[in-house]
Amino acid sequence: AFDDSGWRNAKALEAPEGVLTFAELEPMRKLESSKPTKVEKLPNGNYLVTFPKQTTGWARIAFPEAAAGDKITITYTEKAYEGGVVAYVVQDYLLQQYTYICKGENDVHEPKFSYVGFGYAEIEGYTGNLTVEDITAYQIATDVEHTGSFESGNEMVNTLHEIMVRTMVN
Repeated sequence: AFDDSGWRNAKALEAPEGVLTFAELEPMRKLESSKPTKVEKLPNGNYLVTFPKQTTGWARIAFPEAAAGDKITITYTEKAYEGGVVAYVVQDYLLQQYTYICKGENDVHEPKFSYVGFGYAEIEGYTGNLTVEDITAYQIATDVEHTGSFESGNEMVNTLHEIMVRTMVN
């Protein structure tokens, strides 16, 4: 059973003032999907997952061999080093990290209410075999219409343009 004895009780607060208004923006959607280019089991038992490009979004990860109560931690990052990922820590709070408690049957982790920037993920606590087929990355971004294009004879300039477009969409 999950131990919640260290949790604090919720507090009742005053409702915010003002008028709730609709923000006229294009919706955030799954725009692209991709498979990892590499899933590597590290010496410490964790998995390092390498995705084909930096993106914002999340990964859908199946844990077919998980047991009920297994605690799996998924840390997303934009840089990796040999032996694991570079974690983002701000004021003792680890950013871009999810914890999933397994039910032991058809376990799949896929966030729905948050997204992260990443090119890598480190998965800790899963003792089963993890493969490329168990993981799909999704780009989650504002679904805006592309109204123009750019291409030059210089591949580096084309790559920089693609990076800038992805950054603006994200």
